[in-house]
Amino acid sequence: MFLCRLAVGDYSSLHNRTNGVKNPGCTLIELVPQIKDACLKKVHKRTKTLAKAQLELFHMDGSEESRNMAKRLLESYTSDAALALDSGGAKCAKCGDKATKKCSRCKTEWYCGRECQVQQWPKHKEICDQFAKICV
Repeated sequence: MFLCRLAVGDYSSLHNRTNGVKNPGCTLIELVPQIKDACLKKVHKRTKTLAKAQLELFHMDGSEESRNMAKRLLESYTSDAALALDSGGAKCAKCGDKATKKCSRCKTEWYCGRECQVQQWPKHKEICDQFAKICV
């Protein structure tokens, strides 16, 4: 969907880029970030609607039982064990690099560092507020 250019061939002439491996059989894939970003923006706009639908589905009425269930669900999806099942591990919500820190408030969004977290905050704030209300 986001593919702009695909090149398959012998890139052994790029010796310094292949760490000494001769004829690595590389595949070069180039992404178009504008298309990907546009798709992600469309999805982000629907997160509030999705969150409301999930609240109705799980009957989250603000009771202690509902809050405990929400906490357990949140912990199961953000645990290190769950991330280990994902071959790529946690990725930064802003830049896509490997992430080591998560939002201390909702514990659902991952970041590679403070700079990306600050830049992503305007987009993440709304969903973070919703998770915080459920899990407090």
